[in-house]
Amino acid sequence: MRPNNQNKRSRGRNSGNRNKQGGNPLTRNYESNGQGVKIRGNAAHIVEKYVQLARDAHNASDSVAEQNYLQHAEHYLRIVTTATAQNLARQEAQQAQQVQQVQNQQAQREQQQVQQNANADADKSEPVGETVAKSAQAVESASEKPVRKARTQRPRRQPRSNDAVSKEIAEVKPSDKPKESELPAFLTAGEKPDAAE
Repeated sequence: MRPNNQNKRSRGRNSGNRNKQGGNPLTRNYESNGQGVKIRGNAAHIVEKYVQLARDAHNASDSVAEQNYLQHAEHYLRIVTTATAQNLARQEAQQAQQVQQVQNQQAQREQQQVQQNANADADKSEPVGETVAKSAQAVESASEKPVRKARTQRPRRQPRSNDAVSKEIAEVKPSDKPKESELPAFLTAGEKPDAAE
């Protein structure tokens, strides 16, 4: 038995496109077999060719061939007009959808704006107690990080020398010392000191 070779290369021009019927009918290539004529191209091109052949047949006074070519042209003309109508309907639907999307976006923006304005008005019309509480919270949060004050440096005191101390002691006069009799009673504990001491 022979192996089944399904991967054979097909011979012919449009063998790969035979099953493809979809796509845009205006750009799709057709192959038309008329009365003794084979025309290839898109639908508009085939219409032009059949109209030209119908003119030639009319000039040659062949009315049967003229009617045949006009019928072929009419068939492809119907393909062109239906495809054009479908494309226009599709474009109108897309435009309507785009307009609807734009309107929806504008409505959302307006709704957000209204909501923001309402929130702003609500913030402005808060009771005084809440406003004070919020400001107190703001102050507390700000005071959590204490700000260090800059230290001012005082000039250092010069240490006193021994000469200066001895001068101060020498300057004290014996008359400057208070007498014991002049001292208040609470310092002497009510006792009068003896002169001999």
